[in-house]
Amino acid sequence: MLVIICWNIEKLTEDTARRFGEYVMSVVGRHSVPVIAFILENKTKPEQVIAHFRSSSQGNSFEYAYLDLGGSTHRRENIIVAYRGLEVTSLECYEDWGSEWSQSTQTKFGEELQKEQGIYELQLQRSRRKPPVLRTPPPYPEPDSFRNPVLVRLRLGLHEYAIVAMHAPGPKDGSKDWAKREYTKLYMQAVLSTLPEWVGVVVGDMNLYGSTPENTGFSDLSRRIGGTTLSESLERTSSRLDRVLARPKVSGGIELFEPFSGERDTSTRFSDHFGVGFSVQWMPDIPSILGSSLIPWTLAESEREYDEMLWESTQLERALGSTGKELGERLRQDAEQVVREVEAWMKRWLETQGIELSWKVQYRTCDYLSFSYGDAITLPEGWSLGQASGAENNCLIDTLVQLVAPHVDSQARSVFVPWIRTRLNTLYGVPLEGFLMAGVHSLPILEIIGTAIHGFDAHAYTVHALAVINGVQIEETTGNGGTDLFLFCNGSHYDPIFQS
Repeated sequence: MLVIICWNIEKLTEDTARRFGEYVMSVVGRHSVPVIAFILENKTKPEQVIAHFRSSSQGNSFEYAYLDLGGSTHRRENIIVAYRGLEVTSLECYEDWGSEWSQSTQTKFGEELQKEQGIYELQLQRSRRKPPVLRTPPPYPEPDSFRNPVLVRLRLGLHEYAIVAMHAPGPKDGSKDWAKREYTKLYMQAVLSTLPEWVGVVVGDMNLYGSTPENTGFSDLSRRIGGTTLSESLERTSSRLDRVLARPKVSGGIELFEPFSGERDTSTRFSDHFGVGFSVQWMPDIPSILGSSLIPWTLAESEREYDEMLWESTQLERALGSTGKELGERLRQDAEQVVREVEAWMKRWLETQGIELSWKVQYRTCDYLSFSYGDAITLPEGWSLGQASGAENNCLIDTLVQLVAPHVDSQARSVFVPWIRTRLNTLYGVPLEGFLMAGVHSLPILEIIGTAIHGFDAHAYTVHALAVINGVQIEETTGNGGTDLFLFCNGSHYDPIFQS
């Protein structure tokens, strides 16, 4: 599906690129699937480095970009991005971690001051000759003293994904300012805990000793790869500074690339870090996370939903006073922000794909679910959630077949569903791979089912897709038939909802 590579090439200069660019790009370019590589630690002119990469035998098939990550003089560097077989839709520094950094370091600074004050008062009580000195720790650096992570959004076919690459502060960066300060852990915590939920993978030189910060929504897929750095004697160390972190549903394999262009020797060594490659097998795309076909209501066009939110805000204000008023206003603003982001993305996606739907798709808030948390939901009495096969990303097809043709058993569906996917490709140009979306594909699927089942009327149905997006229940309605079909989307998978 996709290979993501991150490589810290020690003090990457034009000379390093001239001597070792051929080998580096041969490693990056050996993959036949789409690939994106993040090259770290360039502190000279990136255009010159890219020119040498591009002139290599593999490098001339790649596109390149670079970004200044910012930071203080001794930390500042560029990141170079090489990619092939995909489209980079945006490349930017991720700066939203800064507020979390400021808040957490302010707390840490207060704890340090309190500790030193306690030590001073204790020494003051014990001292008889020379008065003690109150040590005052220096303030923590501002966020702009450090390199920003880079946030990349890329498009593969009909899918868009988000990846973050970073070069965290050095392992000892912090103890130089004050004993036992750990800038790296605080930086990692601030970044990971603030990343949007649609960021699937984080790679980079994270400079961590020990475990990755917990409760951030990411798991460490690189726990078992061993050390990723070299000692001065050219031996592999046990320090796993370079890592691959991912959201729970992401899967794939990891490989390391040696930093030698030939036999192990100082003349062939071009870095003290191994390159880390992550071959992605499955990763939810941005639309499946945000609910691309389950677009939240447009406040400007849906007065009823807007009035309901104003009513809820009023109730909060009555119950909680000014605090309730502020909470209600914040909830309304958050909902409006979700609307703007998702609708802007969907509009752009439809335009770039050249898709113009000939049917109407409606969206509204709903309250079918009395409880929802992740994949766990509570449906109305008499309703039950079925289970669709996710094989080949055909869960939407399998869901609709179960709802309209319950006589077709699982064995028959294992043949029928792939056939429908093939017909979607032949008749409508839908790719054979990738996630299908209810609002875009349900009616064509029903049409194809109608060609295979005698007496089946595809126009007799209305499809209702339910999802929970940022805590809001959204119902997407497609079609205008008299028989209602309900399905549930958890963000990356559809299942049928049966009504007794």
